[in-house]
Amino acid sequence: MGNIFIGSRHTYEVLLSNKGLIDAPFRLVPPGSALGRCFSFSPSEGTVPRGLPRHGGHLLLPHPGRLHRGVPLLCGGKPPSLGRVMGPTFHFSVPRLDFGDVAFGFPQTLTCCLNNTSLVPLTFGLRILGDGFGAPSVASVDQVSDLNRREWGTGGALADRPVEFTVAPSSGTVRPQGVLDVKVTLCSNTVRLYSLALVVDVRGVGEEVLALPVTARVWCRLCGSTPALEFERCFLGHPYYRSVKLTNESDLPACYGLLSQEYEESPSVLYSSPHPRGILPPLSSVELPLVLQAKAVRHLQVTARIALFGSQEPPLDLLLSCTGEGPVVHVSAPEVDFGTVPVLTDVSRTLRLSNQSPSRPASRRKWRSSGASSQAFYQERRAADRTPEQP
Repeated sequence: MGNIFIGSRHTYEVLLSNKGLIDAPFRLVPPGSALGRCFSFSPSEGTVPRGLPRHGGHLLLPHPGRLHRGVPLLCGGKPPSLGRVMGPTFHFSVPRLDFGDVAFGFPQTLTCCLNNTSLVPLTFGLRILGDGFGAPSVASVDQVSDLNRREWGTGGALADRPVEFTVAPSSGTVRPQGVLDVKVTLCSNTVRLYSLALVVDVRGVGEEVLALPVTARVWCRLCGSTPALEFERCFLGHPYYRSVKLTNESDLPACYGLLSQEYEESPSVLYSSPHPRGILPPLSSVELPLVLQAKAVRHLQVTARIALFGSQEPPLDLLLSCTGEGPVVHVSAPEVDFGTVPVLTDVSRTLRLSNQSPSRPASRRKWRSSGASSQAFYQERRAADRTPEQP
């Protein structure tokens, strides 16, 4: 029989020879094992007259292995190997999947082909051997859009070995001598070197029948070019606007975010950002807008922290400083001279007081904007300034 693909159907013809002078009745009895049930005979019994009539047999094999089964009447004892049952033969179109350098939290996809070189269908399952078993990894776009996400580094929730690979399709059937495109996507939440394997499980044959090496290197880097930001004189409770420049010196994109200010019962200064998170393309810079409010009349300092998604280094420290100042009131004249006044006569003079403190969020002359996020915020401020001034 030679090599036979698992699940394939084969038909053979066997000649029964009656060398006697009378007719010979016969009955074919296949073995009672699982392999014996793969055989069927037609006819399975009858009479062999003198001569050489033909007799057919069918074979359907669901399991791989060697054939060492004989059929009583046809041969006695243990015959030599009659053939070998093989699983489907297949291979990938590439020797390995090498993602190269990958940015933390930025999905990257590679494509390869699964070729079925056998004459039977290939029912398969694909998985990454060595991938995590936790929740799916977090992409940078989700980290930016969902402000409820507080974890930025590789520790904490991200240390529970998330599922970082997606294989599509992960299972299916390839027709005989067919080709199937397979996409493998890596969204890493771990800064490390990857040396894993894409394995193929074949139904009816076994697990990890074939393995395709998968390699990658994940890292992240960000350089902040402004270590300190001076807001100068700031009236109490009045918002002032500045921007800090962030620079990405690497060939990979980066995801950054301004960490929320730590809670205090009575803070002396408050800071925030209308666009606290964003994505920085490779070899580029962006302006991160900041808003500061002084709450005390004195020189004030506070440290803002800017985190990089996936970085194992501490967040970037940004020193914010200002001088809190109360209301400024100007008197129109240094003195009030009533001149000569008759007795028992009311004489009045007018003294003009002007409040030189800003009546609305101004200080646009101090706003520096060159990034896309800060430019959008600047346009929002211009729209707000067009509204009628309230008394």
